[in-house]
Amino acid sequence: MQFYKRYHQNSLSVNDPRMKRLQQAAEANNITVVMGYSERAGGSLYISQITIGSEGEIIGSRRKLKPTHAERTIFGEGNGSDVKVYDLPIGRLGALNCWEHYQPLTKYAMFSKHEQIHVASWPSLGNTFQKQGVYTFGIEANEAATRTYALESQAFVLCATAIISESGYELFCDTPEKEELLSLGGGWARIFGPDGRELASRLEHTEEGILYADIDLSEIHLAKAGLDPVGHYSRPDIFTLRFNENKTPWVEKVEEKKYTVSEEYTLTGGRINNEELGETEKKVEDTPQILTSMES
Repeated sequence: MQFYKRYHQNSLSVNDPRMKRLQQAAEANNITVVMGYSERAGGSLYISQITIGSEGEIIGSRRKLKPTHAERTIFGEGNGSDVKVYDLPIGRLGALNCWEHYQPLTKYAMFSKHEQIHVASWPSLGNTFQKQGVYTFGIEANEAATRTYALESQAFVLCATAIISESGYELFCDTPEKEELLSLGGGWARIFGPDGRELASRLEHTEEGILYADIDLSEIHLAKAGLDPVGHYSRPDIFTLRFNENKTPWVEKVEEKKYTVSEEYTLTGGRINNEELGETEKKVEDTPQILTSMES
């Protein structure tokens, strides 16, 4: 927890002034931006991705549905409303974080939204985990998962990753033991076509930069001619996915139900709050006395 307080303070809310700077940059350069960030909401943090339009408007923000492994000690969860694909001038755009690309049901829900451009946000992945024998956390395994997403979805996949800089390495690795847990660089940005081909030259793993590729959305039609997992190459009569897209609020307010005097009298076993009765309503306990007077 050495860095938690500082990390929490540096995390962004959706309406954070620092987010405004990104919006201004998107508008100034006429670009659509998808950025992974640590979202601060109340006292909790979420692994999130924000989509900003070319006019600087926030199109939407989503949260990772289930933090992975040790992430669960820091971050909260998203919900079904975070499985999103936006219909934009550049195409149908969606995004997932990190090991969400290993979740078959999450991926299938995204496929059902007919995504055309997919942004895969990943952390830096050096050789640290592979040195420790955890191949699944290395670049090769996760690059394969990202390329597979392109093959399975027939979408263009833009894979954006972080890197560990020298200053970051010096900050985090203040003991020899910690030096064994982190590596410099670890960047592995990629762009894949809807048939799985790599479309851009790679950067060095320690280099910050931008990959460029020209894409033609009509190539998706060719890829889907042979394979469309939510169309002709599916069997919905055998397999279907139950998908709850609703938000799941922490608090649901129950509206107070109004009762008539007779209903309240029945529900409370004859106990009535007389102060809540209107001027024209008689006390229930007075009724027998009135009847007695009439009989006499």
